[in-house]
Amino acid sequence: MTRPTVRRIAADDAGFSLLELLVTIFLIGIVAVPLGGALMGYLQNALSTTTTLNDSHDPQIVSAYWAQDVSSIGTRATTPPYALAQSVDDSGSAGWSYPCAVVGATPLVRFAWDDHAKGLIRVSYVRLTANGQSQLVRLQCIGSSAPTSRVLMAHDLNPSIPPTVTCLTATGGSSCTGSEGQVPVQITLTLHIKDGKDADADPYTVALVGVRRQT
Repeated sequence: MTRPTVRRIAADDAGFSLLELLVTIFLIGIVAVPLGGALMGYLQNALSTTTTLNDSHDPQIVSAYWAQDVSSIGTRATTPPYALAQSVDDSGSAGWSYPCAVVGATPLVRFAWDDHAKGLIRVSYVRLTANGQSQLVRLQCIGSSAPTSRVLMAHDLNPSIPPTVTCLTATGGSSCTGSEGQVPVQITLTLHIKDGKDADADPYTVALVGVRRQT
């Protein structure tokens, strides 16, 4: 190795000077401030967007399921004249003939209907508490009381204003739990949902109306 080469390597080993290091730290600080602000803005916008989507998505999904479920209700006897039996329950009674439940759930309304391909289908709309929220959940059971599907319908129900269920029968009555001839032809579920964007705002009301198809 020649002498000039040795001198060049020794010069390269000198590293950064204190001044260069201070200038680099200063420049990093200048760049980091706007980047940090942009990141915080992005996170806030993402949270706001998620909340807005939840607020608009919940009424749409629960409305679609509700209309389909109410249109289907109706269980019948297996012998002539195949009378329509009680197929709706809004009492929450443990004696309901077609339970479909999970631990910790409070039932709001429960349906049952006969399906030619699947047999007896049971559906329960229940309230559950998760992550500090009172949520509306749809449970479906096929063949037993153990849920085969579970769908979150509404994220943040107002716990101080419970959901309500109202019924209308073919004879003008309001019973949801009557026997044959009194099975409701129309059922309305009214929800009070908290505004996810403003905790101090009044909850908004969603009224879901379903009409039974089976006669």
